[in-house]
Amino acid sequence: MRALLVNPASPYSFWSFDKICQMSGRRALIPPLGLLTAAALFPEQWGLRLADLNARPITDADWDFADIVLFSGMLLQKKSLLELIAEARRRGKTVAVGGPYVTSLPQEAQDAGADVIVRGEGEDLISGLAADLEAGTPKAVYTAQGRPTMTVSPPPRFDLLRMDDYATMSIQTSRGCPHDCEFCDIVNLYGKVPRYKEPQQVIAELDELYRLGWRNEVFFCDDNFIGNKKHARRLLDALIPWMKEHGEPFGFWTQASVDLGQDQELMDRMTAANFSTVFVGVESPDEATLERSHKLQNVKNPLADSLRAINRNGLSIIASFIMGFDGEEAGAGDRIVEFVEDVGLPQAMVNLMQILPNTRLWERMEQEGRLRPGDTCGDTVGLPLNFEPSRSTEELLREYRRTWRMLYDPAAYMGRLERFYTAMRPTRSAMRKGQQGSLTFEPKGSAALAGNKKTRHAAPGYDGFRRKNPLRHFYYDARSLALLTWTYGVRSPARGTYWRAVHGVWKQNRSRLVLLFYGMAQGYNTMAYLRALDRKLSRYIDTISEEPRKDRRPTQITEP
Repeated sequence: MRALLVNPASPYSFWSFDKICQMSGRRALIPPLGLLTAAALFPEQWGLRLADLNARPITDADWDFADIVLFSGMLLQKKSLLELIAEARRRGKTVAVGGPYVTSLPQEAQDAGADVIVRGEGEDLISGLAADLEAGTPKAVYTAQGRPTMTVSPPPRFDLLRMDDYATMSIQTSRGCPHDCEFCDIVNLYGKVPRYKEPQQVIAELDELYRLGWRNEVFFCDDNFIGNKKHARRLLDALIPWMKEHGEPFGFWTQASVDLGQDQELMDRMTAANFSTVFVGVESPDEATLERSHKLQNVKNPLADSLRAINRNGLSIIASFIMGFDGEEAGAGDRIVEFVEDVGLPQAMVNLMQILPNTRLWERMEQEGRLRPGDTCGDTVGLPLNFEPSRSTEELLREYRRTWRMLYDPAAYMGRLERFYTAMRPTRSAMRKGQQGSLTFEPKGSAALAGNKKTRHAAPGYDGFRRKNPLRHFYYDARSLALLTWTYGVRSPARGTYWRAVHGVWKQNRSRLVLLFYGMAQGYNTMAYLRALDRKLSRYIDTISEEPRKDRRPTQITEP
């Protein structure tokens, strides 16, 4: 049996990171981990091929290869997914579809022509599905009856990838989240009780990435990496020696709740394992808003203090905010900007509330008659709104547009970058050489690592020469540095702020200078995306401004 596994195209969004990919000579940010995990669950004798439309277009040879076509996708990918289902059916292929989108909203894929719908996680379903497909008797719907333990989840089939297409690899060590925010669909999809892989499973996946030649970033795509801090410590205790033994070939990113900032020892373990960045759902600086949405973990301790602690202890932050909460008062965007500037957070993502299927918020909006299901697209930084806000739609969108403009004014952004990286403690290797800073956790024998040339932290700063294909890394990094310097250090009216940031970090915390330039690259990427978002928002606002004041309903608009 031969199966083509297809990851549909994602629309241009905040998470495309297209400029970052271009700067690093890659085609896409991250591979489709769900499909790679599903691939590992099919019989070994099956022939499998992966087509990721975010990296390369699907070809006639791909279609011709397949006896059956297996799709997986998120809500954000639904337009591409539905078109691909129709194309596969036109070519006479048997079509099976799984993933978060059809788990939540199966009818649209069925209407598009899917033969088989797989709802829920695949570990307990795919062996039965494979047997039925081989026998030619598949059922129309397969539904998981429970949530499988993660200990039965196999290592993903990373060997199916063209690894040079991607800027980052990804692994998953847990599913589920102990929190229950009203607007989040993680509990609905994966449960409130987190389930975990054993540390040796995670190490086996890193071993496979290492064997295949990967020497770059790895994203831990757990819904909340510290949802169970005891488990996080067990995993980190296994990661730290593995990383040291292998010369620290990877840098890690992950998602974590803001209470990470209350546990310095855990942060120190993360940096010892070479975690560099955490994505944190801040959502709002307004306590009343957080309490109404049941984001209670963000009101237990002062938000600003927790975020500053994460920064001070060596972790970069991508902070996520949401506008459009019920009961939100005018000026919410200004309060977000004020908070971001006060804390000095360079990377701030501002979402428009998108009501996600089957969440408690979805159910409430449906009961109140405020839901617009046909406008549900999954793009939390785009349009259209799929609900009727509690305040004027036009006022909300104008404020949302202004918030992005203020946050990513080049001078404001680079000023925050300078404050952020001068406030961060030096790297571990710099601290060992006598610079200021203290740690609550240090791996055994770490003092000896200062002279270990194999270790990434042995020479703080640029590490491209210790990566696979070092000349390739150096070429793209040097080209990116030249682009950033020309764009912001020469042409921009904010060039004075650019050079002050470079000088300030060099003078006060030079071991973080490379991180400063990485932050500038991320800002360059976001500013490019915002030019498209700003045009889209402006057209959308013009459209609703021309409609009657009563019963305004945003209409779908498309990118040119």
